Amino acid sequence: MSGHDVFVLMPTGGGKSLTYQLPAFISPGITLVISPLVSLIQDQIMHLLQANIPAAYLSANMEWPEQQGILRDLCSEHCIYKLLYVTPEKVAKSDFLLRQLENLHARELLDRIVIDEAHCVSQWGHDFRPDYQVTPSSALFYSHCTKFWNVLGF
Repeated sequence: MSGHDVFVLMPTGGGKSLTYQLPAFISPGITLVISPLVSLIQDQIMHLLQANIPAAYLSANMEWPEQQGILRDLCSEHCIYKLLYVTPEKVAKSDFLLRQLENLHARELLDRIVIDEAHCVSQWGHDFRPDYQVTPSSALFYSHCTKFWNVLGF
């Protein structure tokens, strides 16, 4: 909440998600969550929506019209989402998404970027995802965001 980068290391079921969901809920803008597990993303979205917290996700395997609707909402004058979950592959392969994120930043609506399951960033880890290599190198992630969170479970 104070604008500093955060690294969270907690066991499975320890409440890591709350460390970024609560600040996202009370902040004026949107929190981008990059997560490698679509099933986990869908579960998080379901629980957030049940709690009346506006959230959405984008992944490479979604139908384009569904993605367009979410991206259109992101560029609207008043973005309705508090959290947007994306897969690392979506970030790595979608220039359109990056432009929308840059637009959110320019409007001072991109509050934080979360790398969930951060152990996947390491190419030596057993869960290595090649598109996580692209994600942190993007200029957007280092020069345009006010808060950067890494969330690692064990």
